[in-house]
Amino acid sequence: MSVSTLEPAVERIHDHGPSPTFSPARLRAARQLRNLTVGQLAEAVGRDPRTVRRYQAGELLPPLSAVCVFATVLRVPICDLFE
Repeated sequence: MSVSTLEPAVERIHDHGPSPTFSPARLRAARQLRNLTVGQLAEAVGRDPRTVRRYQAGELLPPLSAVCVFATVLRVPICDLFE
């Protein structure tokens, strides 16, 4: 396959705009909406509370698998945790 064959596919990928970015503020807002403490959320998702605090502070990027669990526990669509 030549490079010229791949160019239309690459252009279609770029046409969709920037990739969504995890939003620490949205994670915090969803947690607060459910009236959960950081400790309660951490326990529910099987993470250390310090790690969840770091996710909320934007100091650490959670893996997608963790974001999926947060969305499930917080009962929000996963897209609500991205901007």
